[in-house]
Amino acid sequence: MLIGTFSLFSIMMMLNNWSINIWTLLIFILSYVVIWITIKLTQDRQIRKRNS
Repeated sequence: MLIGTFSLFSIMMMLNNWSINIWTLLIFILSYVVIWITIKLTQDRQIRKRNS
């Protein structure tokens, strides 16, 4: 999943003529982690709500 998302990210960066450097990679990783944590917490909350 991460490889596919990163591939799409890289393609969009190249199409828009944006440079891919350490800062864009850090922003990508940080965004990916924040979104993953948000989804994980939401799923856990919904599972606990259904099980109670």
